[in-house]
Amino acid sequence: MHDADDSDRIGAGSAPAGSGAIEQKLLGFMASVGVAAQATDLDGRSDYAAFLAAGVPVGGIFTGAQERKSAEQART
Repeated sequence: MHDADDSDRIGAGSAPAGSGAIEQKLLGFMASVGVAAQATDLDGRSDYAAFLAAGVPVGGIFTGAQERKSAEQART
């Protein structure tokens, strides 16, 4: 999950106000269907970058396009 509120304190800081609420809503849904989620930094390498730069709240689910999941991540 994109860490929009910088709760893991790794990498870039928080995204625009409202982004943390998007993250929490998505995390809540994932938990409700039994899917564990990990935080990933908003690094600006996706289609949300223009919104981030313009100060628009952003959030989303990162699926690991450039990296392979660990065996543990694949199980959860």
